Formats: sequence, structure tokens, C-alpha cells
Amino acid sequence: DTSTLYGTDDSTDRLITINTTTGAGTGVGAGLGFASVRGLAFDPDTNTLYGENSLSAQLITIDTGTGAGTAVGSTGIGLLGLAFDENTSTLLGVKGFSSLGSQLFQVDTATADSTCVGALGFDDVQGLAFDSATGTMYGVDVSSPGVLITIDTTTHEGTAVGNAMAT
Repeated sequence: DTSTLYGTDDSTDRLITINTTTGAGTGVGAGLGFASVRGLAFDPDTNTLYGENSLSAQLITIDTGTGAGTAVGSTGIGLLGLAFDENTSTLLGVKGFSSLGSQLFQVDTATADSTCVGALGFDDVQGLAFDSATGTMYGVDVSSPGVLITIDTTTHEGTAVGNAMAT
């Protein structure tokens, strides 16, 4: 459902829906069945919500009605952010802090096989979002001071927009 904002609650390992007016989260079901699910991305063509267990590097699908997760397979890298580009039907993930800086990966939704498609040029990108109306991908580099970036979907290079931290 593209009109619903989803998140995860680390303390209960549950899927939550987030009220966009109040910010209040409501738990869905008894639990995901996976801990430390960090990135979420929704494919509106198949109505599939994807998540990544960052500790075990498992790509999962999540039933938005029950909140239960099902393993797809291992990405092998522990992604910290996911975004779905509905214009190209591509799931993308980001591996944050590493000796190479943040890298963007294309993830096969059937097998979880992941292929590095480029370095973003920032140290610790952990969040991704895709605006299909404008074709713009966003990320947040959480290294000091925290920067909102746009990501070129062709070159996969990041460009700083501004400080994303609350003042």
C-alpha cells in the first residue's frame, strides 16, 4: 500500500505503521521473525514490502497484514538502506561505512543476489528513498554532521543537498 508509511521497531522486532500526522507508530502482528531489520522498500507493482536484516544480511519480504517476514536469501553484505525504483523495477540497497565508503547495490528480488553498481562518494549512507514522480533517489550520510544527498540513478554518484540533522 503506497499510502501507508512503514517502519520497524527494534525493541520488539515488529513491523509498524506510522501515522504521518502525529508520528505515532502502531505494531502490526506478533513480530517479523527477524531482528535488526533496517531498510524497507515497497514495490507497488507486486505490493511487496522488502526488508533487510542487517545482522545476518538476509533480504526478506514482509506481509503487511500480519507483519511476518519471509527470507528470500542472503545479500551477503548487510545493507543499511533499501529503495525501490518503480520506473525500472529495481531494488537498490546501500552498504554504509566501509573502507571504500558507501556503495550502492542492485538486489535481485527473487534470489537476494547483490551486485555493486557504484560508490556514492560519501562515507556512511544508511538510508535510501526513491521519488518515482521525479526519478530522484535520496540518501542520508549519517557521518558528521549528517547530509541529505541525491543519487544519480545512472552514474550512482551522490551529491550533497544540505545538512539533514535537526537544529
